[in-house]
Amino acid sequence: MTAANSLDDEKLAAHLRQNTFDTIIGPIAFGPDGEWVKPRIIYAQFQNVSGNDIGQFKDMSKQVVVWPNELKTGELVHPYEKAAK
Repeated sequence: MTAANSLDDEKLAAHLRQNTFDTIIGPIAFGPDGEWVKPRIIYAQFQNVSGNDIGQFKDMSKQVVVWPNELKTGELVHPYEKAAK
């Protein structure tokens, strides 16, 4: 509202469409269809989990990023039962 200097919905929408914004998940910008220009959703799967020891979840060693491709660290295992030891 401050940047658009207005409470008017059309002015706010125009400001959102014309600018990039720094957020906790990185910069975002909106395309002509109103969707993010670059998706910031990350899909991950826990793999090679054994037993119920909570310690194995304290780092990223069991978490594999399966999408988006530029952040991918491994392949999706399906059905999930095959992802556990």
